[in-house]
Amino acid sequence: MLEEAKGYIESEFKELDELSPRYRAIMEIVATITSTQPTARRKDILNALTLREGKEIDNKDLRKYLMRLVDYGFLEHTGYGEYYIPDPVVKRVFQR
Repeated sequence: MLEEAKGYIESEFKELDELSPRYRAIMEIVATITSTQPTARRKDILNALTLREGKEIDNKDLRKYLMRLVDYGFLEHTGYGEYYIPDPVVKRVFQR
């Protein structure tokens, strides 16, 4: 059943994958950070994404990606510049 759920999540995420690989990278970063703490701060997500890509990421661009992930329901925003993956199955899909 878990594999079926993972397949469904991957198919739902496909549209975002086609728009930019950053969506998946952000989800993987948030899943990693939140494996040891309840939320991921935007600053930490930005730093990890910058390290991963090897170039500066504009904070406005990151905000756009984060807000779309929130709009799609993949992330939740705490209101304090912190994010988490609300669904444990979705989180598991993006953990490395």
